[in-house]
Amino acid sequence: MMRALFRSLYRLAAWFLVGTNIQRFEPVRQLDRWIRRRIRAEFVEIDGSRYYVDDFDSLNLTILGRYEPIESALLERVVKPGCVAVDLGANIGFHTVRMARRAGPAGRVYAFEPDPVNFALLKRNLESNGFAHATPEQRAISNKKGVLTLYRCASDPMDHRTHPGDGDRAGIDVEATSLDDYFRDRGTRVDFIKMDVQGAEIKALNGMREVIARSPGLEMLVEFWPYGVRQCDESPEHYLEMLQEFGFRLFGYDETRAEWGPVTSAFLLATYSDEVLADTTNIWCRRDSALDT
Repeated sequence: MMRALFRSLYRLAAWFLVGTNIQRFEPVRQLDRWIRRRIRAEFVEIDGSRYYVDDFDSLNLTILGRYEPIESALLERVVKPGCVAVDLGANIGFHTVRMARRAGPAGRVYAFEPDPVNFALLKRNLESNGFAHATPEQRAISNKKGVLTLYRCASDPMDHRTHPGDGDRAGIDVEATSLDDYFRDRGTRVDFIKMDVQGAEIKALNGMREVIARSPGLEMLVEFWPYGVRQCDESPEHYLEMLQEFGFRLFGYDETRAEWGPVTSAFLLATYSDEVLADTTNIWCRRDSALDT
């Protein structure tokens, strides 16, 4: 009863603070994490699926009952029965579960998450929903096989990175692979990729050239976080150039029109700064062969 009351109060406070950007202050973020840790549920039921959450409920599923609704709606639209879908940076598997439900037993879903705590929840969420056609892999995605250091964020399980970045982070060794190495013996096409690898997207793209070449209908939903890309000693400009060299056209979500529309590299680079930690968005990448669907 008391926990439910605190959840209601938290939800009300969050509603009033929308748009204030108050969470840019570290003490506010720390207080927010402290509260969420104490009001979290062990698991949440959303759209008929069960999600076990991390200690902080980093996705805020207990309070909101949803996560990235715009992106979730896009996944529902793009991932079809029988699809082969890949989740790079799966975290606890929120989007993995949704993709597995959409692809169905005739499809396949592969989810990559290097952090051991997140991976355990990813695996549990797939098993608890009975998705045997989804394969969790405890690996980082890069441009080649090997071992990488994963720099873990103690206060935010969504912000583990394969580069030191800013702040004092403990590092652990994790297995890494490229998508080309992973799928080489499987020889399958891929219909959809969701990629959120905390700034390491260029290495991931360099490691999936063969997959992209043999998957003409491939669509992707990728994070564009210039600050994180720079932390990886890469260029946001080069990242966008690579996507277009692979034949993708770029689409962003227009909140005013409530729809996805074409965006240019110039617009993205002018809107999202590589000097601002919070400047990030998601890009829907489509080839011409998919534009009429």
